[in-house]
Order: sequence, then C-alpha cells, then structure tokens
Amino acid sequence: MRIKRFLVIVVLTISLLLMYLGSALAQEDPPPPQNPVAVFLSEVTGMPYDEIINLQKSGHGLGNIARAYTFFLATGRNISDVLESRSQGIGWGQLYKEAGLKPGGGGQGLGWLLGKNKGANRSKHNRPPEWAGGPPDHAGPPDHAGPKPGSEAPEPAGPPVHGGPK
Repeated sequence: MRIKRFLVIVVLTISLLLMYLGSALAQEDPPPPQNPVAVFLSEVTGMPYDEIINLQKSGHGLGNIARAYTFFLATGRNISDVLESRSQGIGWGQLYKEAGLKPGGGGQGLGWLLGKNKGANRSKHNRPPEWAGGPPDHAGPPDHAGPKPGSEAPEPAGPPVHGGPK
C-alpha cells in the first residue's frame, strides 16, 4: 500500500513538473522592446515605426529623420533623398534655400512638428482657447500684493538720481 501511494505521488509530481515546463517552453518570445522616441515620432508623423528604425539603422539620427519629415511636408521631396543629401554634407539651411524656402521651415520646423499635438487648440499668440473659460474664480493677486486697503497710492518716485549723463 505504501509503495502504491509513493508511486502515485512520484507520478503526479513528475506530471506536474512536465506540464509546467511544457507550458513555459511553449510560450512565444516577447517582442523586442521598441525605441520610445521612434514610437513617438511614428505617432506624430504617421510614418511606420519600422521605416523610422530602418532609416536609423542606416545611420541617420532620429532628429534628422524628424527634420527630413518636416522638409518633406514643406517641399514634397522624398525623405530618403533628403537624408542622403544630408549624408553628403549638405546643411539644412542650404536644403531650404535650394527649395526656395526660409530656413527653419517658416514656422513649421522641428519645434512645430514635435509640439503640434500639444498646441493643437492654441491660438496664434499661444493663448488658451476661448472654450477654456479663463482663470478660475478664486484667481487673483495675492493678499499681500499692492497697497493696503484704505491707504493712499505712493507718489511717483521719478527717475533715479543717477539717471543719465550730466
């Protein structure tokens, strides 16, 4: 009876161990980690992640890839061609001048590209949109700012004594 019980325990233990190892070995390898900057650039530009990574692997930095995308938006010139020109030593300013554009993209350069999702609802003067409603009701100057209630305004001080040549 003891031998039967011992054999049953051994068989069950081996079975459980094999099931555990089998399930661990059957799992697929996790996907390789993605470059977070390339993921962001893909989201902002709409370029496929793999295309950005392939450009990076061919020796181009992510900043230059982003700039090439803004140049593409301004000119329609192929991103790979732009990056090839950069590899040959042609500067961004020269590329913009050759395309008849103001260097920096005329306000739609790299800063615009990377911030376009953040400021999508901002006006031209970087103010909050009208629907934002302005400051909260409790906003105002601090209690200690300005003259005390009931006191007169101080007299204008005028220019400093040393204010200008004699």
